[in-house]
Amino acid sequence: MVGPELGAFLGAFVLGVSGKVYGRASGRPAALLVVPGMLLLVVPGMLLLVPGSLGFRSFLALMDDHVIRGIEAAFSMAVIATALVAGLLIADVVAHEQSRKR
Repeated sequence: MVGPELGAFLGAFVLGVSGKVYGRASGRPAALLVVPGMLLLVVPGMLLLVPGSLGFRSFLALMDDHVIRGIEAAFSMAVIATALVAGLLIADVVAHEQSRKR
């Protein structure tokens, strides 16, 4: 609905804030909910958000001599990865400010 870049940003933001809320409520690190491989009982959220399929499509397009399509997919993957990082960083700042006010 909002596009892949903004959708990835909002998904990472919601994931970061929910990780902080989970961390405060349970007394455990927020990374258990966010980072893949830390907790087997909960599906880590970042695993669902990474743009791995775009990287694979980019690689396949470049191997099939579709250079423009491959570079477009690689650029889109880089922008989405940057949006994920920005979403997590901004969520950390927002959640930290909320905990500071309390």
